[in-house]
Amino acid sequence: IKTERNFIVFDIKGKNVLITGATSGIGRAAALSLSNMGANISFIARNSEKADKLCKEIFDNTDKRPNSIIADMSSQEDIKKATNHLLDRGIKNVIITLGDKGAYFANKSESFTVNAFDVADRVVDTTGAGDAFNAGLAVALTEGKGIKKAIQFANAVGGLSATKIGTAKSMPLRSEIDNFL
Repeated sequence: IKTERNFIVFDIKGKNVLITGATSGIGRAAALSLSNMGANISFIARNSEKADKLCKEIFDNTDKRPNSIIADMSSQEDIKKATNHLLDRGIKNVIITLGDKGAYFANKSESFTVNAFDVADRVVDTTGAGDAFNAGLAVALTEGKGIKKAIQFANAVGGLSATKIGTAKSMPLRSEIDNFL
C-alpha cells in the first residue's frame, strides 16, 4: 500500500509488515493497529527517539519487539543499512527508489544503482512518479527483461511521468517510453 508518505508492505503468510514513516501519522497508526492484530512489525524511521517510543508502545501492548531501522535514506550508508536489514529478514530482492538519483537494487549476490534519466528541466509534477516507476518495473519484468534493464525502463517511465501534471494522466504511452529510451 502506498500513501502520501508511507509504504506498507505485507507478507500475509508470515504476518510480517514493513512500514516507512511509522513514527507519525498514518504509518504510526498502521504500525500500532497491525501489531495489535498479531503482525510482526518492521519499520524505517529517521528519528531514533520517536522510533524508541513506538517500539516501547508496541512492546507494552503486544509483548512483541518490532524491528526498527534508523535511516534517512539520504546516504549510501543508510541505503545499504536498510537494504541489509531487509535481506537479513528473508526479502529476496530489494529496490529503493532514489528520486532524481535513480534506483538502488540489492539481493544476496549483487547490488547496484541504476541512474535516473535527466529530465530535471522538464519536471512539472512528481506526484505519480513512484506509481509510474512501479508500473514500468512490472511491465519490464513481465516482458522478460533482466533486473537492470527493468529498472532502467522503470526509471524512464517514472521520469517521463514527472514531466506531466497529474497521476493517471501523467503515465506515458509506450511509444513515448520507447522513443525516450
